[in-house]
Amino acid sequence: MDSLSLNFQNPDAEKSTFSLKLLGGTLLFFTLYFLMAIQTSFEMATIFWFAIPVVVVGVLYFIKIPGIGIGLMIASTTLDVVGRLSSDTAAFAMTVFKLFFLAFLVTAIFKRLWEKNLKVVRSGIDVELILYFVWVTTTVFWSRDPVDAPLSVIRLASLILTMYLVLNMVENKTDFSLIIILMIVPAMGLSAYASKEFLTASSVEVKNALSMLKLFSRFGATFSNPNYFATFLLYPLCICFAGLAFLNIKFWKKIIYFIIPAALFGVAFVGTFSRSAWIALVISYLYIFAYFKNKRYWISGFLVVFAVLAIILFQTAFFQSFLLRLTSIFEGKADPSTATRFFLISGGLQMFFNSYFLGVGYESFPVEYLKYMPPGQQLGYVHECHTLPVEILAELGLIGFILFALIFYKTFKIGIQSIPKIEDNFYRTIQIALVAFLIGLHVNFLFMPGGMLNNFMWINMGLIFGIKKIVNTEKTGTVSNLKSND
Repeated sequence: MDSLSLNFQNPDAEKSTFSLKLLGGTLLFFTLYFLMAIQTSFEMATIFWFAIPVVVVGVLYFIKIPGIGIGLMIASTTLDVVGRLSSDTAAFAMTVFKLFFLAFLVTAIFKRLWEKNLKVVRSGIDVELILYFVWVTTTVFWSRDPVDAPLSVIRLASLILTMYLVLNMVENKTDFSLIIILMIVPAMGLSAYASKEFLTASSVEVKNALSMLKLFSRFGATFSNPNYFATFLLYPLCICFAGLAFLNIKFWKKIIYFIIPAALFGVAFVGTFSRSAWIALVISYLYIFAYFKNKRYWISGFLVVFAVLAIILFQTAFFQSFLLRLTSIFEGKADPSTATRFFLISGGLQMFFNSYFLGVGYESFPVEYLKYMPPGQQLGYVHECHTLPVEILAELGLIGFILFALIFYKTFKIGIQSIPKIEDNFYRTIQIALVAFLIGLHVNFLFMPGGMLNNFMWINMGLIFGIKKIVNTEKTGTVSNLKSND
């Protein structure tokens, strides 16, 4: 018997065979790597070949822990301008969010096929969503913007699909923990990045800003608009507040997990100088506050913290700018921004009265508003409606508005009614925060554009439905469709 045969009869033969395969695979890998480098460049070869194992590992983790994919969709949305991989003028501009969405979609389908589980859990608002989407698509035929309207319909369809993906793929506390981590970590980084404008402002810049009754450069971080950044920060701020108030963990952990991040978020949030987001946060916190047991204790604590901060910061330019921006809310039409919103609402209502049943068509508001824009509008470049209900009335008419109202009435009903039935402390805390964020989001949509195409809103709705699905499954032992009255 030759030495090779003896080797394979040895107990270590399997290890030897594996080593040979590993060596051969390594040689093949580097051969292909150098061939590609010769044809292109070493940089491109490195990026391509070393990205392969990262992608493979990522896909495997997406399949095993869906929360990673959902969290990455939230995190990639925060990139906004930085996350655009093609020019703004491209018909289907590629973004990092879309890449993660497609990856999550493919892995979700593969996971379901592999497990031979083709059951789709319905949300409880399925009929309303279908009717709303069909109506939106129908109004495209008489839209004043035949280019953007069909693209927005496709985007709306993808966001509705995102909601169903989140609802069906989120499975347990591990998923939700990873989602929260992948939300809070980018929020901390962006808040620190944005806050440097406040921390590094020179005294000369501060004096000039105040003397000219202007504000610091508003904190926008990677977002194209500070209002969008403020909208995102509502999310972790609601999570932190609910976690601090209700989660049953040691207080020192609450300091690390919630208080320190919330303080950083708070500085950046105030620095966005987004008045609509400030109002939205107050409403969200009032909703969370409704679940407090010791309300007097918390009220006293808030008053003490606010008084101390006011005394310490009163003379700072940052705080003076905050007061200046805050008091401008009560200036009414004397403030150009507020006056423009009144003009937009007036124009939107006129559109509705002129076409109250069918509406002027999806995505038509910016085009149609040129007919109604008054000559006294100082911000003449603003044509998008900043009040979501008025935008729905104008573009989709009474039919679209009724469907829109039904969708969110039933969504809030499902979310709010599920909270008293949730016994698990973790899920109950997260559900309170998610519903509070959705409430704040819709308050914010009374003052800013783009409501129905907001990534965070649809992901958040999927998470609200997902928690109810998990709780129902734990109680009954079977996965069932959601209903607004169970």
